[in-house]
Amino acid sequence: MDALVAAAFLEAVTPAEADAFERAEVTRSESEAALRRAAAQQVERLRYRALLAERQFDKVDPDNRLVAAELERRWEAALCELRAAETALAAQERAGGDPEAAEGPTIAASSTLRMQLLEIQRSLPPLWADPRLTPAQRKALLRCLIEKVVLERTAADRVNLRIVWCGGDWSDLVADTGGHALRELSGIAEIERCVAAMARSGASDADIAAALNERGYRLAHGRPVLVNTVRKLRLAQGIRYRPEFRRRVKGALTLPQLAEAVGVSAAWIHHRIRTGRITVTHGSKYRLYLFPDEPATINVLRQLVRGELRHIDLSTRQRD
Repeated sequence: MDALVAAAFLEAVTPAEADAFERAEVTRSESEAALRRAAAQQVERLRYRALLAERQFDKVDPDNRLVAAELERRWEAALCELRAAETALAAQERAGGDPEAAEGPTIAASSTLRMQLLEIQRSLPPLWADPRLTPAQRKALLRCLIEKVVLERTAADRVNLRIVWCGGDWSDLVADTGGHALRELSGIAEIERCVAAMARSGASDADIAAALNERGYRLAHGRPVLVNTVRKLRLAQGIRYRPEFRRRVKGALTLPQLAEAVGVSAAWIHHRIRTGRITVTHGSKYRLYLFPDEPATINVLRQLVRGELRHIDLSTRQRD
């Protein structure tokens, strides 16, 4: 987690971020200049309104006291609005300078800041890697840009980090904290399902490990999936390889291989061999039940499953 926060901190002072900061400063200066121009225009409008109210008051007949009083009230209100607008404009000009000359100081300040940022970009990474830099000094550097870091553990081996930057913006990161056991891995359920599916299809532990690594699955701290890990997960789910299941005999199918192809259990075929509904040769060389590796073998066995046949002879491939 410390490494992720440090990397985000160093990335924040890269040239791309400096360019973004410069663009933001230009945009801010343009917005402030536009606000000052709008305030100046408002002062001009209010000044014209006050002058108009004054002329109207001067032209009124003094004997018409009601009209004169109303025009005097309007003149006084216009003067109050004018004084308030002039005060606001003066405050804006004191804070940001003269709107006509604001562009020059903005460009100069932006250039100065950019030079300072470029200097920081050159000196900060070597300084951060210097072993003489103490943890307290590193923390002080981080606090120049980072207000706080919020952690949320979402799994035994995973923590979500939210870096809150000075200014209110934030960045979301995910840290892999590793686990002390396989069960603590957040993706262990998916890995177990993949191991079970591939093991039942006859894939070896080495093939399963290679396939999982190729798909991007990783153990704690990004370590690759090992063959021993696959074997442990396979045995934990009660999947054990039998010699006849893994063995490949040219031109023949073993009983588990045939069961897998037809979609029935090996015990279902064993029962029908014992009851005589399936006749098959027991190979003396391999001491296994061997079935002809032909599409016709699978077809007749499926007919037996559907009840269309009561007996099949796979030793001579004759059936009745």
